[in-house]
Order: sequence, then structure tokens, then C-alpha cells
Amino acid sequence: MIGKIVIMICLSMTLLASNYQNMSDEEMQSMMKAAQKMKVCMKDISAKEMAALKARVHKFETEVNALCMQKRLKVAQSRAVQFAKDMKQDATIQKIMQCSEVMPKLTFIDEYNVCP
Repeated sequence: MIGKIVIMICLSMTLLASNYQNMSDEEMQSMMKAAQKMKVCMKDISAKEMAALKARVHKFETEVNALCMQKRLKVAQSRAVQFAKDMKQDATIQKIMQCSEVMPKLTFIDEYNVCP
């Protein structure tokens, strides 16, 4: 159930590792300990909460994909911004963010197009 989040975490760790190819064993161990702490923290999130979040995200993805197919790019982008604001207020997302604070910080692109 935590599939997408686990994939995101694994991808983050892979990106971190690839960005820091000269990472020492100690630094790698530190990163792995942080991942374990995050995993323990995530156990506080119930399967029901994760299923509800997954359904909400799926509904959003379906809606935005439809808007993209209709070439309503500004509407899709606007909907994505609103969804992000709504998600920021979601208790499950807040818990995930709290749990992820132990992980090393990565830099991602701040702005992107919703439609491919």
C-alpha cells in the first residue's frame, strides 16, 4: 500500500547515492539508519489512511490527465497547484513529511509542467 512512497524513498536514496558517489561508508551507514528511522515512523500511518491517500491521488491523476488530453494545460496546472496546497494540509501527508525529515535533503526542480 505504501508502494508509491516506498518507490519515492528508494528513488531519493538512489539519487542521493548517485549524487554522492564518493560517499564514505560512514555516510552510507548514516543514510541507511535514517531510512530505517523513517520506516519505523511510517508504521504509525494506518493502511486505511494510506488507501484513502492513494485513492485521492489516483482521482487527482485521472482528472489532470483528462485535462491534459483536452489540451486544457492552464486548468491542469491550476488544479495541480490547488491539489498541492490541499495535500500540504492533509494529516497523512504531514505525518509522511515529518517522518521524512530524518532523510538527507535532496534538491529537486521546484517548478514543472503537469502535462507531459
